[in-house]
Amino acid sequence: MAQHLKGRSLTEYDLLMISEHLELSVTLFIRDVRFLGLEYAYGVPPRLPRINPTANRETLVQFSTDIKSAIHEKTAEDNEIYREATEIFYKKVKTL
Repeated sequence: MAQHLKGRSLTEYDLLMISEHLELSVTLFIRDVRFLGLEYAYGVPPRLPRINPTANRETLVQFSTDIKSAIHEKTAEDNEIYREATEIFYKKVKTL
């Protein structure tokens, strides 16, 4: 699939889902793609995390600022794709 989608603009995708916003992503999926029947597995109403609570996680590894900067420099393309995807995602969320 990666080869099939390679080179396509993110604006061409029918749906972008953001893992940090699982509930909103699933809501968009249900509206734009198909009903999922989440009640069967997650109750009524379905109880999905609204946002990934990063602050509540146990910190397993600490990285220095230099290492974080080096990682950020090497992932510039990924960071830009993520920024663009979240921008498109939030625009769709506003239509809910």
